[in-house]
Amino acid sequence: MEMITEAKMERIYVGGLNPPHLTPSEVVKYIKKIDGIEIMSVDMNDNKTFVHFDACSLKEGETAYEIVAKTYNKRKWKGCRLVVQVAKIPFLKRLEHERQEKIDREAELNNTTTSSSALPRH
Repeated sequence: MEMITEAKMERIYVGGLNPPHLTPSEVVKYIKKIDGIEIMSVDMNDNKTFVHFDACSLKEGETAYEIVAKTYNKRKWKGCRLVVQVAKIPFLKRLEHERQEKIDREAELNNTTTSSSALPRH
């Protein structure tokens, strides 16, 4: 099996749950049985009306989101209408990414400033 890269990994949101009728742990149990995806991590609380998980597609040409959405999006299950979406990036990860981009931009600016100052002036 090939190494799973972060580029293939997707964070997926499944909402529309109604505990105690349908809990996140029940949904995750069935999602783990779907062929073609591998669940890497799950963020859930059985009192919430949603679940987030990171998944990778094992099928060529199809994303994990597409596979899960095809099976569960807009499905009615135990009186709940499920909603499957690509999840937003968590705030702390987004903040970390923005900080790294800022550091990279500053380093690039410093490099261009240093190289332009090294040129001889006429």
